[in-house]
Parts: sequence; structure tokens; C-alpha cells
Amino acid sequence: MRSINRDWLASAIIAAITIVVFLPALKGQFVNFDDYTYVSRNNNVLNGLSLAGVRWAFTTTRAANWHPLTWLSLQLDSNIWYDSKEPLEPFGYHLTNILLHSANAVLVFVTLRALTGAFWRSSAVALLFALHPLRVESVAWIAERKDVLSAFFGLVALRAYAAYVRKPELRRYLVIVIALALSLISKPMFVTLPFLLLVLDWWPSGRVSTLRNWQWLVIEKLPLIALVLVSSYVTYRVQELEGAVMAIEDSPPLARSANALISYAVYLRQTICPIGLAVLYPHPGADIPLVRTSVSSLLVVGITVAGAWLRKSAPYVLVGWLWFLGTLVPVIGLVQVGVQARADRYTYFPQIGILFAICWGIAALLRNHRQAAISLAAAAAVASMVMTSIQITYWRDSLTLWERAKTVSGENATTYANLGETLEEQKRLKEATVCYRKSVELAPRNVQGYINLGLILQKQNQLEEAAKVYSEIGEVAPNSPAGYTNLGVLYRYQKRYDEAVEQFTEASTRGSDEEKCNAFMNLGAVELERKNFERAEAYYRQAIALQPGSAQAYHGLGTALLRQKKQNAGLEALRQAIECNPGFEPGRSALGRALAGQGELDQAADQFEEMIRLNPKSLSGWYNLGLVRGQQKRLVEAANCFAAAVACDPRDGDSWRALEGTFKILRQTGYSDAANQIEQRVLPLIRFRSDAPSG
Repeated sequence: MRSINRDWLASAIIAAITIVVFLPALKGQFVNFDDYTYVSRNNNVLNGLSLAGVRWAFTTTRAANWHPLTWLSLQLDSNIWYDSKEPLEPFGYHLTNILLHSANAVLVFVTLRALTGAFWRSSAVALLFALHPLRVESVAWIAERKDVLSAFFGLVALRAYAAYVRKPELRRYLVIVIALALSLISKPMFVTLPFLLLVLDWWPSGRVSTLRNWQWLVIEKLPLIALVLVSSYVTYRVQELEGAVMAIEDSPPLARSANALISYAVYLRQTICPIGLAVLYPHPGADIPLVRTSVSSLLVVGITVAGAWLRKSAPYVLVGWLWFLGTLVPVIGLVQVGVQARADRYTYFPQIGILFAICWGIAALLRNHRQAAISLAAAAAVASMVMTSIQITYWRDSLTLWERAKTVSGENATTYANLGETLEEQKRLKEATVCYRKSVELAPRNVQGYINLGLILQKQNQLEEAAKVYSEIGEVAPNSPAGYTNLGVLYRYQKRYDEAVEQFTEASTRGSDEEKCNAFMNLGAVELERKNFERAEAYYRQAIALQPGSAQAYHGLGTALLRQKKQNAGLEALRQAIECNPGFEPGRSALGRALAGQGELDQAADQFEEMIRLNPKSLSGWYNLGLVRGQQKRLVEAANCFAAAVACDPRDGDSWRALEGTFKILRQTGYSDAANQIEQRVLPLIRFRSDAPSG
């Protein structure tokens, strides 16, 4: 009983310390490194948990991953923390990450305690795991919800395994299977868990006695291995289809192996001396010094040999080392995904193995000096707390994050591109331009770098220079449609339609079906502006043939048909657009306006109300609903709609003018009180309007 109470107390202390140390992360902002994709610019997440949201979570491959449970957890956060009438704040999303991490720290303790029976050593591993600076990336970065969530279920599976070892029962085994499945659909990191369990079957579980026993233990893991194989296949296919897997010619197998060996050595060094941490460590490609590879190889082989030699007297060394070595395999870079050589977040679960070996080893060395061992562990925990607190400050905003990356990792294209984006968001366009130029200089084959540079030059009205940048894309990537597409958009903006058509036609012969579809939609848009509606219709039909689920293509087709007075066909095309994507506002707005134009005011209002339901801050939804209510002579409702539109964007002149016109009619028709009440609500917003009326 005393042991159980002590375990509960230790768990509470570990959780509390973890939460306190990571509390400063609550002040962090969304960063421009996946946070926009995962939360702040993702309406599928911001709209919260719903049937539509669940469907999207299980079918999307956004962010080059299939991890539906991660999306669902973020949607649930939006239900709890996001009020569409208020500015989006990252506080709640950070809090969930912190709570999950503290739960994981407790799970590390109770799992090791159950496996080994050791109280102090398990406590030390859990605390050092929780407080280590390498944890900051996984916890302070909102987009890494997948990391802490996957680890939570993976550790639940490991704890369930400890219970199963004590008393093998089907229901306990099913808990392992379910927990592993949930972990894999959060992030496919725990694909090596079945093999880790085989290591733990040897020690500390002591389940291995004969060769036949080994065979049974492998058979026992087959359902888990089947889960892992399915997850691995799905993950690879998704990442390959999304273009996240680096080609062999860009990263040869020999270079990948060398980088993997060096990464193992660096992770070991960072475990003991966690300084110089950053969000990005660029992959060196094939330019890897032979000396570093050789030293790292000797280190990895040496520790492996030492672990094997000590397997009888100190089995924890080999177990901890195999834990670390094996669970890093999915992210060690043998299949290169992304531009990073390694990442702090990849150590989240694997580092437990190294800490396990270290803590058990020190305890053995100082078995007769218990006080010294406890003091050493406490000192390590305090040092980790200090360094973690410092590391959290680098995650407070995008600018700090990327300035830190530039300092630690040196000059590289990705850092400059993200730093440029940050400066651009802050309207520091000249500084951002310098960063984008540097990004192109460092990665002259990276098409996105040229696009970023061209777009920011356009923002500064340097159109000829932007056109020159887009033209260069065709030289560095002849098969890419990006240069032709962006140059075509620029010419269209300048109303140089013949030249725009020439560029979009070139783009339509290159790239994926999606990119070709985009080219045909651009051709359709040009013809709409030139009032060649039949030709526009033909282009949009070509786009639909390539991408039958494109809401934008159906929207364009509907517009072209309506301009030709083909009302029924046009309405049907617009309905098809919102069937493809119910949240596609331009399509639903166009359908509502077309219905209103035909006098179908109730049906039009239904469309605008649905826009508002899906996005309560829809300026177009509120404004157009106000127009419809005005046509229906429901003027008080119209005024409320225009007031809501003003609240969505206080700088929108059309909404202000419509609201003022409605106020005038209300006062002329004896509804002054209603007009005055609504006016009082919007008066605080009038300061945002550039042409604000006086008085």
C-alpha cells in the first residue's frame, strides 16, 4: 500500500514539475512552420469537431501525412478554445500539448516502474525525459501535437504490455493493439514498437528461455507487426504522392547512411550536452566529411559491441541502446523526407532508451553511494530545467525562431525563406526581399524560392523584375509549370491577355493533373475577362476533366454559363462546386447571388446563411445576406447583417455604405430606435474606416 501511495505521489510531482517548467510556452504565438497549415489557416480545424470534420480528418493527406487522430484532437481544441467572434489565440493549443507531455512523463515512470520494479531509477528517467531541452520542439510547437499524442498512446501500449507480461490475457493484449493503432494514426512513429517489445521480452521481462520460446514471442507480435506494415505503407505512399520524399539523385543511399550514423552521434551528444538546438538542421546532401562519418561509425559500433559484451552483467546497457538505436530508424533518414538532416522532435521517444541506460548504469556504479546518485540526478534535472526554460524563449514567435536557426545552423535556403515570410507578414518588404534573394542564391533549383521572390517584387510594383524571376524558373526547372503560371498571372494583372494566354498554354502541358487543371482555370479566367464566354466554358470543362472534384473549376464553369444566359446549367455547375467543397465561399456566394437575381430570395438566403454557419466571420456571407434581407423588406435584419459584415472587416467600405443606407431608410420609416441600437454596436469600429463619417 505504501508503495502504491509513493507511486501516486511521484507521478503527481513529475506531472507538476513538467507543467510548471513548460508554462512559459503558453505565451508562444503561431509560427510560420506548419502551425498555419495545422491550425491558424485551416478552417477544417478551426470549425471544430463535427461529422464533416471527422470525414475530412480521415480522408485528407494535408501536410503530407495521414494522421486523422491528430486532426481530431486539434478540432476538439478549437471547440474548446476558439470563438469565431474573437481573434484566434494559440493558448489552448499550447496547453493541450503541455498536458499531454506531462501525462507522457508520468507514463514513462509508471511503465518503467512496472517493467523493472525500480522506483528511484524510473523516477529519474521520467523526470530527465520530461525536462530535457530536446523536448521543447515537440511541446512548444503546436504542429507537433502529433508527436506528443502519438507518444501518449505508444506509452499506453508499452504500459499495457507490462501488465500483459505479468498476466497474459486476451483483453490485455487487445489494449496493446488498440493503443498502438491509436498511436499510429496520430503519427506513425511507433512502427518499431513490436521489435522493442521483443527486446524487453529478453530483459527485464525475462520471457526468453529457449529458441522455441523466441518463436512463440515473435508469433505473439504478428498482429502488431501487421498494424505496423499497413501504417508504414500508407505513410510512405502519402508522403510520396505529396512530393515529400526526397529523390535518390538528390540524396544518394551512401549519403543517407552517412547522415544517419552522424545523426546517432549528434543525438547522443545533445542528450549529454544539449546546446546549440534549433528548429532546423539542414541536410548536407552528399557533402558529408569522411572523418565525421568514420568517427560516428566507430562510436555506434563501439557502443553496440560494449552493450553485447555487458549483456549479462549490465543488460540495461544493451536494452537502452537498442531502444534508442531501433526506435530512431523511422526518422533517421534512410528514407529521406523533407530537408532536415535530423530534428530535436525525433528524439521524443527514442531518448528514453539512452536515459534508461545512463540512469541504471550510474545507479549500479554508485550503488553504495545512494545520496550521491540522487544528488547527481537532481543536478541534471535542475540543469535541464534551466536550459529548457531558455530554449522555450526561442519559440515565442516566428522571427525569434528563425533568427535562432540562422545563428545555430548557418545560412541555408529554408531558414532564409521562412525568415523572409516572417518579415513579409510584418510588412518589412525590403528586408524580406533580401532574405528571398538569399534563399534563391543558396538553393538555385528550388522553384518555390523563385515564386516567393517574384511575388514580393510584385507587391513592391517591381513588375519587370518579377517577370524576369519567373522566367528563370523555366531555365532551372524546365518541366515545372510554376514559372509559366506565375508569369501568366502577372501578364493577366497587366491586362496583357495574349501574352498571359501564351504562358498559361505552356503551363497546361507540364506538371501533374492538378497543375494542368490550374492552367486551364487560368485560361478560363482570362477569357471571362475578355468576355469570350464560350471559350472560357471550354477551358473550364477541360479543367474539370482533369480534376472532377475541383470546386474552383465548377465555379468558373458556372460563371461562364450564366454569362451566356444558360441559367439552369450555370446554377447546376455552381451547385456542383459546393458539393465538391461545402466550405468553398466563392462558389456558394455566386450561387446565392444568381438565385437572388432570379428572384429566389429564400433559396439565396439559405446559401448565405450556410456560409455564415460554416464560417461565422464570412464577410461575403453577412453582406450578401443583408442585401437579400433588404430585398425582402426585412430592414432591421438587413441592418444587423451589415453590422456583422462591418465587424468582420471594419475597413470594408461597401458594408459601411450599405449599413448607412439601411439606417437612413429605417429612420425614415419610423424604426429609429432599432437603427440607433445597431449603430451603438458598430461605433467602436468606425475608427478603422479610412473614410469614417464625422459626427
